[in-house]
Amino acid sequence: MLSLIIFLPLVGVIALYLTRNTGAWRWIAVLASGATLVVGIIIAALFNWTSGSLQFVEHIPWIPTLGASYHLGIDGLSLPLILLTALLSFLALLYAWKQG
Repeated sequence: MLSLIIFLPLVGVIALYLTRNTGAWRWIAVLASGATLVVGIIIAALFNWTSGSLQFVEHIPWIPTLGASYHLGIDGLSLPLILLTALLSFLALLYAWKQG
């Protein structure tokens, strides 16, 4: 679930790069940031505040010979920061929609 927060904006950027229609750029950007915000809200709703450990942990071995792995987790300090980043990105894109 945490990987979605990282890779949804990346998917939006790739879609923007591949789209030739400039009228669709606003929609793609707002939809990608909105989807990221929705995933963040779902994570916040499922978050257990009584637990002091990492939650929604994702651990995938990447280069086993080097001991490198893809490891994500969220705690009570990083959750509000993730939500704030997702909200501000979404609101900034909505504001930029009205300006251009």
